[in-house]
Amino acid sequence: MFWHSAANSNAIDNLLDQPDVNLTTILDQDEVLMEIRGMNKKLLEFLTRPECMYEMVDLITTVPSADIPLPLQYKYPNTACEVLTSDISFAEKIAAEHTLMGKLFHFFRDSEPPLNPLLASYVGRVLGEMIARKLDQNWYSYQLNLIQVMGYLQSEPSLLDWLLKHLETSAVCDFLHKLVMHVEGQDMRANLYEWLEVREKFFMKLVNSMDRLHSRESHMNVSRLVGDLLFALQDESSSSSQDRSMDSEPFLLALKSNATFERLLDVIFGEDTLSQSSIVYGLEMLLALLGIAKKPMKLSSKIDTTFDSHDDITIPYLVRGMLISKMETLLRFLQCPPNARQAIRLSNGVLKEPLGMERLAIVRFIAHVITLHDVELNEALIQSGVLRKALDLFWEYPWNNFLHHYVCQILIQISKITRSNNCAKFVLIDYNFLGMVMDAFEDEGLKCGYMGHLAKIASTWIECLETNDAIKSLLPELDDARPDFRDKFQQFYSEKWKAYHAKSIQLLAGAALPTSGVSISSNNHNYESDPGVTWDSSNDAGMSADNDNNVFYEPSSSSNYATTDRYDDEKSKAIFEMFCFERTNSTDDDEDDCAFRSDENAAPNAASYEAEDSPDATPDDMDLEWKNPDIFMKRLEEQEELFSQLNLNGTLGDASCNTVSPASFIANPWAGQESVQIDNTDPWAAFEFSDDAATDHWAKFDQSFNTSTEFGDFSGGIDVFSTASEPTPTTPNPNDAVTPPQEDEAKQSQL
Repeated sequence: MFWHSAANSNAIDNLLDQPDVNLTTILDQDEVLMEIRGMNKKLLEFLTRPECMYEMVDLITTVPSADIPLPLQYKYPNTACEVLTSDISFAEKIAAEHTLMGKLFHFFRDSEPPLNPLLASYVGRVLGEMIARKLDQNWYSYQLNLIQVMGYLQSEPSLLDWLLKHLETSAVCDFLHKLVMHVEGQDMRANLYEWLEVREKFFMKLVNSMDRLHSRESHMNVSRLVGDLLFALQDESSSSSQDRSMDSEPFLLALKSNATFERLLDVIFGEDTLSQSSIVYGLEMLLALLGIAKKPMKLSSKIDTTFDSHDDITIPYLVRGMLISKMETLLRFLQCPPNARQAIRLSNGVLKEPLGMERLAIVRFIAHVITLHDVELNEALIQSGVLRKALDLFWEYPWNNFLHHYVCQILIQISKITRSNNCAKFVLIDYNFLGMVMDAFEDEGLKCGYMGHLAKIASTWIECLETNDAIKSLLPELDDARPDFRDKFQQFYSEKWKAYHAKSIQLLAGAALPTSGVSISSNNHNYESDPGVTWDSSNDAGMSADNDNNVFYEPSSSSNYATTDRYDDEKSKAIFEMFCFERTNSTDDDEDDCAFRSDENAAPNAASYEAEDSPDATPDDMDLEWKNPDIFMKRLEEQEELFSQLNLNGTLGDASCNTVSPASFIANPWAGQESVQIDNTDPWAAFEFSDDAATDHWAKFDQSFNTSTEFGDFSGGIDVFSTASEPTPTTPNPNDAVTPPQEDEAKQSQL
């Protein structure tokens, strides 16, 4: 790789030495970007020449000729963009040259919508390099660039209008986002705000672009731009302690001002500016400004899967009044959509009047507003008839599951309100939604597409009738208004609801796994032939709810439930640790536990209880018995009792420690064997060392060894390289000098 780079570097240097070299020849070289990042001085000097800079800017701002082959049309513009954004020196050259800045911004002025998206992205990247500061860039050099850029922006009176003309191009919105967020320095941000918002009214112009004169792509890009700016400014304000606090960030205050809300509502619901996409994306922008809609997760396909309560959000008084004043307009749009559509043919028949995106967006907006639990807004939804119409649409379009999802969330949020709940009174008494749910389950004909959502709604409201005090207080009034409701509800619950739920938890191909509300008969162990799954309905008074699955079961004292949520957290943790230990233990090396395995197909230790009771049991039988919940719980209780006895007797662990170890659930392989007494005496205790041990040459292998001496007597040596059959004893010469320890260690290392 080194020689390859060196060869290419020499090739580029040789080209630069030629007198007739041009920019196209240099851009054709594959290693030009690597050489720029490697700070090739000769190459940088050539590329930063005025004629080369002008030519590269022309490449990224001029549409290629159609005569050029398609694969080569954007080769040079792309390479020129990469070169201009590869080093700070190019951005400094462009910012210092007024003509180059004009070429870049005149690209937006002279082009008619829609822009070439590829060239727009090139120009946006180059402009963004002059605004954002790089990590290795000098602060004063960066501030000088900003001064030059801001000087040009303020010198062109209509520059912002040039950009806003191309809002349907995403690259323009990306540049506007960088312009607001990436400028650093308190003075420079104040200067930017003075020009962008005070003089040019940037946010107001963005809101005005949501009218019908702009395209759907423009509405979508503006909604996302405002949302991204709002989330980014809030994140910066919450994380910064100096320059950007929540109350001192001028852009955030201008974006969430009352004037912005008022203008947005007028544009969305105005008769002259009304369009379908403006309603859809305008309401999305409104939710972001209210703080209800959260920052979307990137690379996520799930949207609006959950609606959390937003009790902590307080709507300003003026904004609340603006929303209440638009309730009649919302009702009119729900009744008569602004853009009538023709009938469409579906698989189940002809739909004369489709729901439309604008009505679906309004119902979604209502579902989010309900999460605020605002008493005045909820009362306005009821009094204006908006909530009633939204519920009517649920029944009018029985196959629109998007609509059913939002209406289901509306009713679930109403059931969670614990304060003065006028919405719950409307749903239970005035609208009688639960009565309509029971009628839908009574119908034995065609089951519509909302049955699953009706089951979820019924499950939630049945639980709230037991737990929510605000809803329980409405039961006497409900009995007075609808005397037959209680009997009808008891009949529905005992006959229809239990049967529907029991059917819904069954698998089509066989028995379902044990879940809440299902008990397994202890007499049936062969699940394939006889699942033995029954619904226990012995106690109607003990109705309780499973919040996780939104289903209802009735506890039974004679049945064992094979779910960990039937036990406390400590037992659940112990079961989980036991299974983890079993899985881990089964993957250990064979040399660690081969002494305890008699067969390769032996069952795991945790399943060896049955093997002790029945020596002829096969591994399949033991695995089947292990899956049986009754035997499982029996074995678990035996192990817990054994562990508690050992702990109390002080034979296992610390008596003050009550933590259950996963190893305590594994069968002891030494159980039933006789204990062997181990001799703990030190084998070297009876050995007497010689006083001359310090002068013994026990590590010198060039000495002979006296075989007649006792074991441990190292006074002699042995010639390990001698070929004689018997060693020849030698007598040490007292005149020989004692070998120093350093030479001794050196000889050992050589050996």
